[in-house]
Amino acid sequence: MADLLRIEGVKKHFASGGGIFGSGVFGGGKTLVRAVDGVSLSVARGEVCAVVGESGCGKSTLARLALRLLDPTAGKVYFDGQDVLAADKKAMKAIRRRMQVIFQDPFASLNPRMRVIDAVGEPLVIHEMARGDELRRQVLDLLQKVGLPADAANRYPHEFSGGQRQRICIARALALSPELIVADEPLSALDVSIQAQILNLLEDLRRERNLAYLFISHDLHVVNHFSDRVAVMYLGVIVEQSDTEALFAEPLHPYTEALLSAVPEPDPAKRRVRIILQGDVPRPTDIPPGCRFHTRCPKRFEPCDKVVPELREVGTNRIVACHLWSR
Repeated sequence: MADLLRIEGVKKHFASGGGIFGSGVFGGGKTLVRAVDGVSLSVARGEVCAVVGESGCGKSTLARLALRLLDPTAGKVYFDGQDVLAADKKAMKAIRRRMQVIFQDPFASLNPRMRVIDAVGEPLVIHEMARGDELRRQVLDLLQKVGLPADAANRYPHEFSGGQRQRICIARALALSPELIVADEPLSALDVSIQAQILNLLEDLRRERNLAYLFISHDLHVVNHFSDRVAVMYLGVIVEQSDTEALFAEPLHPYTEALLSAVPEPDPAKRRVRIILQGDVPRPTDIPPGCRFHTRCPKRFEPCDKVVPELREVGTNRIVACHLWSR
């Protein structure tokens, strides 16, 4: 499959601290937060590529870099072969028709003063694709597609449940018939029963429209069910990337092993041994030398605290950054 989205060596560093007006008053000098620190990733047409990791590892920042909601400190982003970062305002508007986003909090994503018909129809108006009766017809079709009644069009966000609001956000994301949807934790604010309904909806839309998803999540059970490929992030970098089935069957990186050990297993005969990581995730302002995971790794050995492991290919469609695989 040809790459639809390709991210090459992307970095995003933020200046933090510096006190009042960055002068150093009441806070000392500025520090550098390396939120994303050299990530390369691709998503093929019709593929679901999941990005997983603990809170603060850089998943959501990476999602925003992919959409150019943030400009990177370094690196490249390509959409269907086009350099997204070099695109001017007109070219970027055309790209945005083909790549959309679903955010984590559906209530915060919707303007409380806008009726559903206006919120869902806004992309069509901005891109001059529909007005008047045709606009209303397309919005009603989108609402039906995501499982909402026609009378939802004239109501406001506060009149809906969390799951219904997320359906509204999905309808809005579909309005321009995109080829890629970046879904940033789209289920985490919803009840478990509603999560299943929304996940099934996303899967149905994928099959019907050949949609590709960059799926940001911390729920590995959902990732196992929904994704084709998984990238595991830790402290701003990818430490392992693999086809989903292979990763869940045999994780290569100790961090991935620890994450998977926490996934509930309903079959007592297959119950995993829980791996409890010691210590806290280091601050992104104070990245440890060598392997970023070595301060918490139960399998660390001599080079781990000095030498940065390179991402290397281990088997078919599998890459891992760990000294265990370079010996």
